[in-house]
Amino acid sequence: MTFGAMNQPAQPHLRVRRELLDPNFEGYKLAPLAPGQVHESAAPSAPITFAFLDRHQAGASNPGFAMASARMAFNNLADLGQGQLAFLDQNWRLVVLDRQGAVHFAVPLTQSLSTLGVQATALVPAIVPVRHSDPAQPTTHVVVSDGVGSLHLVHLVSRSVVGVYTHPQPLAAADAAVFPASDDGAAAAAHVLAYWVSEEQLPAASSSAQQRARTVSQFHGVRLVFSLDLGDVMELDGVPALLEPLTAEPQWTTLSHPLYARLTGPDHAWVASNAPVRSGSGDLFEDTPVPSQAMDTDVVGNEPPSTVFACDQYSWVWQQTEQDVSVHVSFRGAPVEKRQIRCRFTRSGVHLVVDDLPVKAEDATTHRTVVVLDGKLWGTVDPDDCVWTLEANRHLTLHLEKGDPGTRWSSLLDESVSRTPVLETVDPSEVARFREQLEKYTADLAAPAALEGRAVPGPGPASILNGQEEIDLLVDEATLYLARCTRSGSGPAATVEPVSTGIHQFLCPAWPAGICLKSDVDGVLYTHAAESETDAPPALVHSATAHAFSYVQASKRDKRLAVATPQFTALAESRGHVYVYMPPPGGRDHRAPQHVLDLGSDEIVGLTPLRMAGGRAGGFAVLTETRMVSVVL
Repeated sequence: MTFGAMNQPAQPHLRVRRELLDPNFEGYKLAPLAPGQVHESAAPSAPITFAFLDRHQAGASNPGFAMASARMAFNNLADLGQGQLAFLDQNWRLVVLDRQGAVHFAVPLTQSLSTLGVQATALVPAIVPVRHSDPAQPTTHVVVSDGVGSLHLVHLVSRSVVGVYTHPQPLAAADAAVFPASDDGAAAAAHVLAYWVSEEQLPAASSSAQQRARTVSQFHGVRLVFSLDLGDVMELDGVPALLEPLTAEPQWTTLSHPLYARLTGPDHAWVASNAPVRSGSGDLFEDTPVPSQAMDTDVVGNEPPSTVFACDQYSWVWQQTEQDVSVHVSFRGAPVEKRQIRCRFTRSGVHLVVDDLPVKAEDATTHRTVVVLDGKLWGTVDPDDCVWTLEANRHLTLHLEKGDPGTRWSSLLDESVSRTPVLETVDPSEVARFREQLEKYTADLAAPAALEGRAVPGPGPASILNGQEEIDLLVDEATLYLARCTRSGSGPAATVEPVSTGIHQFLCPAWPAGICLKSDVDGVLYTHAAESETDAPPALVHSATAHAFSYVQASKRDKRLAVATPQFTALAESRGHVYVYMPPPGGRDHRAPQHVLDLGSDEIVGLTPLRMAGGRAGGFAVLTETRMVSVVL
């Protein structure tokens, strides 16, 4: 692969196109929305809200500014195109519905929290449609990140989660796109731009009583590339396959939440932050347990606990209900025949081996008998009711009937003989059932001990913004750092090239791909130009202006979400109102209409423009804790 843009100079600065400004702009005049422009419907199920995250993510009681601002970016509504919208409900389902609020389908997510003790830096969930290079192609996949380490790949056609990727640190998806995996375009790969968080405790500068240690959060960008060959990525018995990235390339590191992150090609990405951006660390998985290589015995070691056991030949996860335990094994190499599998159940143990399995040894591949499971179980089973099934010659499921129904296992194998316990992958429906039972007896919805650290934690602080001074959240005057990341052909991390933003400051995202920056009193929309034939990375160019939007946004004390499009700019408060600012009609009229949508006291949790025919933003949809409203402009 060649990287033709490596030697091209960095864009010196962002340029304002004066012909797109209106120095004679006189302001906005209030114009009512016609009844036919607004369609309101009850939310089909309770969406995830800030209050829900406060209760169920055990964050720090006094989060630092970086983490507080990261969580303020939560937007629980996405436009999937083709008239479809999506949000996450409080049962951890991706709900897909039309613009009138009618539900098309809901996809349950397998919430597998991959680490213990990272909830203090948990991010917010995100819904990211996987876009195609051809905008005319419909969205077929959606990436959903749960904010605590898992990415779910949802296939909209089959209406299911077809794969899950887990990371040992809190992880959030920022963008996703399909690019050709080869020069001839014969295969396609999904590129996911995500970021994860690490924290470092800095010692006090002195022994003075006024000096104290502080925690610094670092945000690390990563490009994950996954195969979209659905012949190898499938769902079995409701448990999705474990996704393994073809490549995982560090992109950037910054001390502030990425305000904007965008893939602009298979080799290029952009990021904007309120802190300097430097090249990503090559130690992308420095805290990730690296599994030993399985050959002809069980793989054991001293790695930290995880919900996934993985090696070169196979990986497995386990789940349980009140009555049974299921173990799901996925083989990574050649297809496996039933005749190769030998499985024996006893009341207190399981023995599973696979004969004639291809194993790489040095430069050659040999065939060996591999022991997948062999040991004492945590609890007892009824061996006569235990069975195994093989699906598609790659997915093996063990069904174990508990000998003592109602007892929850804390691990699959007895921890006294297993040096590397594999934690349970908790089904969200199980968590919901526990909470429903406990709610009858107590207001403190603490999860059972067996689920601590893997299920949704109990009540958190009253608000994620507790302890934050009001001025901490006013980041309008912060310096904006913009950088372009280019894949490196010689190193493990991308090359980061800073782009001068002058006196610009970040206001909000620009739709469909860009940023809206402050320029005097205006909001200037910078969007990505198309890639040139010379393989140069697409630049950010001034494409439209939101007149006086910088002034308007500064006047709103309770702003929550905002988005700027060439057709309008919308700003939503935390509760109550959405303000819509239209462009001037042109000619000699230098005043523009303004609309106000009154939503009462509902918490606003999502805002998205609606893509209409021709690729224009013809309106917007807003999601509250109780309803969804679509507005056509």
